[in-house]
Amino acid sequence: MKATKEINELNDKVLRWQLDDRLLNKLHKNPKFSPEDIHDLINELTLRRIESAELQNVREELKDSIKIYQELSNLYPAGYLVLSEDNIIKEANKVIAKDLDVKIESIIGVDFLRFVPTDSQDVYYRYITGLLQTRAKNSCGLFLRKRNGDTFAVKIIGYARKDFKGKYDIRIIVSTPQILAKEETNPIVLLDMEGKILFANNAMYKAVGYANHEIIGESIADILVAEDQSRVMKTLIKARMGIFTAKSLEFGLQCKNQTCQYYKSLPRPLKINGQVQGFVVVLHRSLRQGEKLNC
Repeated sequence: MKATKEINELNDKVLRWQLDDRLLNKLHKNPKFSPEDIHDLINELTLRRIESAELQNVREELKDSIKIYQELSNLYPAGYLVLSEDNIIKEANKVIAKDLDVKIESIIGVDFLRFVPTDSQDVYYRYITGLLQTRAKNSCGLFLRKRNGDTFAVKIIGYARKDFKGKYDIRIIVSTPQILAKEETNPIVLLDMEGKILFANNAMYKAVGYANHEIIGESIADILVAEDQSRVMKTLIKARMGIFTAKSLEFGLQCKNQTCQYYKSLPRPLKINGQVQGFVVVLHRSLRQGEKLNC
């Protein structure tokens, strides 16, 4: 994870500056250095201490970002795993832990093959080898095994990428047939406090016809039909102040093919550490018919 790399680099810098501080104490007692030399060193160290304090703040912000990322992964409707090249589980969300019937803290550091039945391991090996060789996102169907030995079918979508040490890790989304069916019928988006889209599931992309890079980070207002933009955004502004509506919103989404689709939704707060950090929006098709937009 990039943020982890940055935190490690900051730790190294702070440690080096602490060593510089100890070195300065020795210089005070060394007659080979003039008062001017020591004065210059003190000024340099003072600047470094100021930078160190700023970097400590950045480090805390990065830690908060990692925590938010972990909380968001737990809100993902499917299982999420990060594996090392040798299949050791580095990260997992609560969904996959529940699917495997294990506690989330008990599977970190465990060989993922423990949860792959023998008759699925050849398929799994070929799949992982392909990810590492091609570096391309790919999917695969196989069975997983719960703690009690029961097996269940899943679809996994994964890709390989380098970590901060230059080694590859493998990021995998694990979807059960029930999750796939839900994603197929219910578009889901996560919004930040300003209404920008943090996440969208496959059903959302399918509904509006836009690709991931076209809507992630953009405001939800950009894909609302013009007459609904003000009403929906006002509702989100009220929600930011803790005023949540008990009535579903009905609104139209602008699709890439210049048509619109109508949905109903009751946005719910996305809470992290007890604080509202955004909104979870599950969309349900409205009885109102879609129509061609006036371009």
